[in-house]
Amino acid sequence: NIETLREHGRVVAGRTGSNVAEVMEHISSIESKIVTMQSAEGLSRLTAAESTMSSHLENLGPRYRRQNHSRCCGVATLAIAWDLLGKFNKEKLLTVEEEMFKISKALNENAIKQRGMVLEELFIASKEIFGSLSHNLTGHPHHITKEVPQSIECLKETLGNHFRDEKRSIMLCNYNMRLAGQGNW
Repeated sequence: NIETLREHGRVVAGRTGSNVAEVMEHISSIESKIVTMQSAEGLSRLTAAESTMSSHLENLGPRYRRQNHSRCCGVATLAIAWDLLGKFNKEKLLTVEEEMFKISKALNENAIKQRGMVLEELFIASKEIFGSLSHNLTGHPHHITKEVPQSIECLKETLGNHFRDEKRSIMLCNYNMRLAGQGNW
């Protein structure tokens, strides 16, 4: 609804010291580039991915969920990966953020809920959870790397390389909002 969008624009403008019109224009320019799954282009991409057996939507879809806390997107991402790598139980219950704070000693719940998670925290928690034998879900530790692309072009290349790779792997992303074109007013 347009009134909700305007309210969000006023909040962002107040926090960034920008004017509402500038913020609304920036939001509109970003939103106009989004390809939804229901759009003709989105459906075409899904069909192409399924025909080349490169779609992971069937596997990821049932495990995807929104974060519960506004600053816990990184923790929710870890929970999705945890479920994808084998924890997903017979009752098909999804791992919640609170469980991830208990699973990983590297996650400081209070700090993350106050300011969000940074890439280094996501990396350290991923190494602890997926790289160690103590939490291993598949019989061998997973190889965990951290990459920090310096431009949107480098990010696109990193994503392309990951999805062209034939190995069974998961990419967890935590991004700088300004680099991704968000919040840079």
